[in-house]
This record gives sequence, C-alpha cells and structure tokens, in this order.
Amino acid sequence: VTEAEIKALDRNKAKAILRTEYYQKPQLDKLPPTLWPVMLDMATHHGPVQAIKLLQQALNQQGNNLRVDGKLGVHTISAAKKAAS
Repeated sequence: VTEAEIKALDRNKAKAILRTEYYQKPQLDKLPPTLWPVMLDMATHHGPVQAIKLLQQALNQQGNNLRVDGKLGVHTISAAKKAAS
C-alpha cells in the first residue's frame, strides 16, 4: 500500500478494513466486551498477532499456562473471560 493510496482512502473503507482485518479475522469479538477497545487498539498499532501475544502474556501473569502463539484459541478465550469476571 502506498502513501497515496492511504491518503485516498475514504473513512467508510478505512472502517471496513479495521473491522475486517483487525477485529473479525483475529476473532476479537470472542473476547469479553470489556477487552474489545484495548485489544482493537493494540491490534491496530502492533498487529493482531502481537496484540494476542500481549494478552496471552498478561493472562499468564495471572497464573494461566497459555502458549504465547498469537492465536486466539479456546484456552485464551476462556482465560480472558475468567479474568474479566
């Protein structure tokens, strides 16, 4: 993607890219809603894989034994739900 293409991007297209690439594809919607804003922010700034790795590392600090692989699987989702409750 070139700088000119980014400048030419309209707001609706940018929102669609954000929703698809940084929210739906990494399945952030499976996390507790309280985590959505911070996870979306991390995904847009660091990439979805790194955002999930950061979440996994934080959840491991709470005694979970998650593989820090950047994949949002059932164990990460379960640990996130437990942490958010």
